[in-house]
Amino acid sequence: MSRILITGTSRGIGLETALLLARAGHSVIATMRNPAASPELARITAAESLPIQIETLDVNADDSVQTCMRKVHATGPLDVLVK
Repeated sequence: MSRILITGTSRGIGLETALLLARAGHSVIATMRNPAASPELARITAAESLPIQIETLDVNADDSVQTCMRKVHATGPLDVLVK
């Protein structure tokens, strides 16, 4: 299965896409500006034991992008980016 990074997963389409792909067996890196402010994805991930890794990422801040991408690439390559 694919390793997929999705931006904007705190709610809406991003949240639903992360859940759909993880439930299909893909490894998902779900990113959002403030994970603590949006606990729903973490709660569902834990309850369903989904392959979702939640990371902090503000796509408008270069430092945030660099930090997140270093962390992501340290654990392997990405197959898909959903923005």
